[in-house]
Amino acid sequence: MTFKKTALLLLVFYLITGSIFAQNNTKVNGFQGDIYVNRFKDITVHTYVAKDDFLTNAHIFETKNHLIIHDVFQKKDDCLDFLKYIKSLKKEVKAIYISHEHDDHWLGLCYFKEYPVYATPSVINYIRKEGPGIYKKRQEQLGENLPAELNVSIKELLFEDEIIDGVLFRNFQINEGGPVYLELPHQKILVSHHMMPYGMHPIIPKDINGRIEQLKKIKTKNYKLLLAGHGKPATNENIDEFIVYLQKANSSLKTATHYEDVKHELVNLQPTWEASMLLDRSLPNFFIKAEHFPLNDLKGLELNGYKAKASNYQGLDCIEAYWDKNDNNESFIEISKTSFTNGTIELELLGTPGPYVKETSWTFLGLAFRIQNDSTYECIYIRPSAGRDNDMESRNFAVQYTSHPYYTWQVQKNESPGKYVAYYDLTKNSWTKIKIKVNGQKAELYINDSKQPVLLVNDLKMGENISGGVGLWVGASTLGRYRNLTITYN
Repeated sequence: MTFKKTALLLLVFYLITGSIFAQNNTKVNGFQGDIYVNRFKDITVHTYVAKDDFLTNAHIFETKNHLIIHDVFQKKDDCLDFLKYIKSLKKEVKAIYISHEHDDHWLGLCYFKEYPVYATPSVINYIRKEGPGIYKKRQEQLGENLPAELNVSIKELLFEDEIIDGVLFRNFQINEGGPVYLELPHQKILVSHHMMPYGMHPIIPKDINGRIEQLKKIKTKNYKLLLAGHGKPATNENIDEFIVYLQKANSSLKTATHYEDVKHELVNLQPTWEASMLLDRSLPNFFIKAEHFPLNDLKGLELNGYKAKASNYQGLDCIEAYWDKNDNNESFIEISKTSFTNGTIELELLGTPGPYVKETSWTFLGLAFRIQNDSTYECIYIRPSAGRDNDMESRNFAVQYTSHPYYTWQVQKNESPGKYVAYYDLTKNSWTKIKIKVNGQKAELYINDSKQPVLLVNDLKMGENISGGVGLWVGASTLGRYRNLTITYN
């Protein structure tokens, strides 16, 4: 074929498709992150991949006169380096789009105040409402790499086609409230976020077959460049590779007895992919076992000397229990055949003074977990009477962690006053819902669906990953009522 014929064919191709593209993923040196550059007619796409464990990325779409940016970063160093790269392009930033609510894509917005930022109303509301708490939490995790401040100056993103320097940009959502996708239909570019983070082991979705079907639909559109919120740039040809990976995960999950077996198979399938630790975050969820005990009778309960019966209190079925002796016994009714290491325990409970004390006496009730025997266990309990006591010091003892037999409340009072207690607005004679999350040596207590833990314990005294039973803890002088116990094992 002559040079003239080749040039003529290229020209025809250009006129028909409107784009010329080479998947070269050119690397840019001199910056902290990895930068991949892919060039099209009328636009160049820059993908900045941070040097973190999750290959978090952001994208710059460079038109003739403008830059359109998709997401920023969480850490100060990444944001400043990304900003340095943006300024090196020496063009006006038309907009920054924030794709979704995960803070690894927006926490560092304070470094981009000079540019207009857009997000959906749900993301804007989330950042304004939850942002201060997230920022405070990240302060401990990021230390000096925490962004200088929280920026919540964000405008509402309108889902309208926009032409910038002759390039059509189309923002859309697959599911309402889900991430914002960005499509450049003429150049055949799609930013699909968690759909296919390429070059890394992904978070395995709960609906694996659904994800595979979505990827098959995307493949029919023959995109030339596929971008996600994590990982490296990909092409349509990489979709089959990712589908095979998900199919392997699906088949392995049906036969494996532990998530590590699935992880091993997936890492062997793609040994060069990075971020295998993400599999540790998602695969265990497929092996979670949950048990529910309505507690409307005494079946499956080991009473350990307590008086107990099925009851109905304030119109709700429950069991009630108390210690049938006038002494200071504090123990538990154990749930038969439970072996709990890590996971979540949820329970509704209500305490009133027992038969041997005055009606004004305080009440104590909660959950025992990792039970070894009648005297060796971890415990978190509430004092409903303390929630609105007239003395502030007493209110601060509304909830408490103890570990028996060596770290009781009496020992704590002398050795670590104030460390394992907390205030919560508990009320007498009211049903209270508690949830305890346990992982290794850490435990968190949530009350009445609180979004933040009421009590944090970072050093469970019995150690890490100890297995044991679960029990309904009944304090001295208390008639305890319990219902709807759910144990979720990780």
